[in-house]
Amino acid sequence: MSPDPFDPSRWLQKAEPAPALLSPWPNPRQPGWVERVNKPLTDGELAAIRTSARRGSPYGSESWIEVSVKRLGLESTLRPRGRPRVRFPDQDLNNEYRGRDGHC
Repeated sequence: MSPDPFDPSRWLQKAEPAPALLSPWPNPRQPGWVERVNKPLTDGELAAIRTSARRGSPYGSESWIEVSVKRLGLESTLRPRGRPRVRFPDQDLNNEYRGRDGHC
């Protein structure tokens, strides 16, 4: 039988030990690690991270992104959103139907 969470005597018990929030570091940290993680991002890196967060796409090197996208089925996150734009083979052909003032 589980203890009653509303039993007032429960509050008189010893506090539960604090859980460990982080696991031990899996690998030894490289020299200069603190400087590297505190180094400001370039404008290009920041733009790539923002795009990745906005689109839900992987962030990393091109080869890693390609492998991850295929493995996780995220191809749509790399394509432009929306319907493809209509592309006319020659813009001047479209203008021949317009009058001198630009109207049809």
